[in-house]
Amino acid sequence: MKARKVKVDPDAPFADGLRAVLSVRLDELHSLAAAGEDALHDMRIAAKRVRYVLETAEPVFGPAAKGGAKAMRQIQDVLGEIHDCDELLALLDRHVARLREQDAAAALAGEPLPNRRKYRGLEALRAHTVAERERLHVRFTKRWAKLEPKLATELVSA
Repeated sequence: MKARKVKVDPDAPFADGLRAVLSVRLDELHSLAAAGEDALHDMRIAAKRVRYVLETAEPVFGPAAKGGAKAMRQIQDVLGEIHDCDELLALLDRHVARLREQDAAAALAGEPLPNRRKYRGLEALRAHTVAERERLHVRFTKRWAKLEPKLATELVSA
């Protein structure tokens, strides 16, 4: 996801420039949140950008920026864990597909299936990962529901 360009008046006070950048970054984050499940990885990147602006803004905006940066890090972390689950699920699916192809080839040749004992463990790992992803998604949804309404009002107006 490419960040939107922000026009900042170089003659304006530093705080105004920070507010302009933060406003655009928060708008990116909100638009990705509205995009739903498919945009979670991009949302993580957008949250990182918001966090960086807030960390820069801390000396100017004070505690609001510090609290916002902490909240963005938490959002980033949980979105990163969700992404890790997604990546592991894709890896498991590809691996199981390869095992099935090997077993099908062995069956076609009249040989014993070489991977017959591996499926149960892989399916258990997959089930656990799906459950973990769901748990993380619920945690993210709850945090985001609390955080989203506060972002623009508390941070951009700081």
